[in-house]
Amino acid sequence: MTITELEKQFISEIAGELFEKENGQKTDSEVLFRLRFSRDNYELPNQKDTAEKDINKLMESAGFKGKNIQRILRFVINLILDKYSEEISGNISEKELNDLQNTERGKGNIWQIVFKWLWNYKFRQWQMDWIWENLQNQAKISPNWLNFVRTGTDRAMAFDKEKLKEKLQVNQRYDMKVDLPREAYFVLLNRGLDTRYLVCPSLAFAPEYKIVETPIWLQQNQALANEDKIYFDAPGKEEYLAILLEKPLDIDWLKPSDRDPFPSWQSNEIIQLWEALAKENSWQVFYRQVEVVG
Repeated sequence: MTITELEKQFISEIAGELFEKENGQKTDSEVLFRLRFSRDNYELPNQKDTAEKDINKLMESAGFKGKNIQRILRFVINLILDKYSEEISGNISEKELNDLQNTERGKGNIWQIVFKWLWNYKFRQWQMDWIWENLQNQAKISPNWLNFVRTGTDRAMAFDKEKLKEKLQVNQRYDMKVDLPREAYFVLLNRGLDTRYLVCPSLAFAPEYKIVETPIWLQQNQALANEDKIYFDAPGKEEYLAILLEKPLDIDWLKPSDRDPFPSWQSNEIIQLWEALAKENSWQVFYRQVEVVG
């Protein structure tokens, strides 16, 4: 899916969260939202003037004539603020938040604040989740590829598949056992409630990401955190995605570095990975979710 198609899907999903149809048709509020907050329309003015194109004219071309654009826009902005108030307040400046909460008639920067938040923050988060979910949907069904073995257990022992049904315990120390096909490079991503880590390759856990023999135990012997153990400090859901590659990807954040021994990933990194995978002919994905309880 191209970036333009992703942007259109994003706007459609946000519109679906904000507006209800009237007799199966878009309301004037939804039409204005789609036009005013389209990424391509930021420079267009709201009201009719000497410009060749503006939002009012686009509304009229969509069949909504004689509408008070400012009134509808204020209604749309209020809907967005009500729906996403917590997200917005955490991602804009104090001055911008104050402007949104204390609007004055005729004040012109209100919709621009919302527009920039929508595309600079909300879209990036949505895009990151979209890529993760698409990778997850392509994952092979192989639940035993990733296991957590309590510290002190013999690493050479056979793993009881019934253990998969167990939940992981907060603050319990574990070794991670990864059993994937050999002769491949693998990238291992972790996503928790508030964290996103690149487990492999990383200097902290797995500087070597070519699979020569299986299983792989993490932390690797040459890892900086070899003397430490894996543990989770809070209950919640932990997700893991492993991507198998025929050759390493030429992406800087996938190259282990002592500047960031245990790197995290955000939207820029996952987008880079997604775009690089689109150019590769052969790769596989494996997914597993585990639950951590107190």
